[in-house]
Amino acid sequence: MKQYNVQLVVPKAYLSSFPQEYRTDILILEQFVNKVTHSQL
Repeated sequence: MKQYNVQLVVPKAYLSSFPQEYRTDILILEQFVNKVTHSQL
């Protein structure tokens, strides 16, 4: 996904279902909303 500049966003409850080595590259929904909100200001 990185090579295509795609960011995976999941609810926090689902983050633990992904392998540990990928979790740092996944945004939880709350982080995504904050990122979008701050970019709109």
